[in-house]
Amino acid sequence: AWVLKNARSLYPPIRYEHKAGAQSQIILSKNESEAVRERRGCSECPRVREVLVTKSCLDNSYVPLTTVMDLFPGEAIGGPSKAESASDKIIARFSGRISVSTDIDGSKKMLRSRGAVKDFYSAAKAKVGDAVVIQRLGKQTFSFDIRSR
Repeated sequence: AWVLKNARSLYPPIRYEHKAGAQSQIILSKNESEAVRERRGCSECPRVREVLVTKSCLDNSYVPLTTVMDLFPGEAIGGPSKAESASDKIIARFSGRISVSTDIDGSKKMLRSRGAVKDFYSAAKAKVGDAVVIQRLGKQTFSFDIRSR
């Protein structure tokens, strides 16, 4: 079985031609390969995304990043424990008040600094059904804000 470490989806996906028959690998054409390289540094890719605040998010102090992992640099995605944290960090700015340097727990798809997330939710008076608006400000800097619904 193949194990991919820190695999990230491309947004939006890139279409490719899948060759007929059983294959042990995907072989991209020159144009498809160039499209992947361009997309990894894409300036047109969405810089702002939203995720829904659930009861679990509030109870356990996390922002669910599963659907927005493509926003974050792969170097800032670590393993499941602090001992396996990523060497590179991101700066997370919460409602312009609190900034923390953190990595992302790649197994749980959430920021490792959950204390800051708890303070963020509390200060913003977040409730179930609100949205966390995540904006990429730079390669390593992101803002997190609450949008009430």
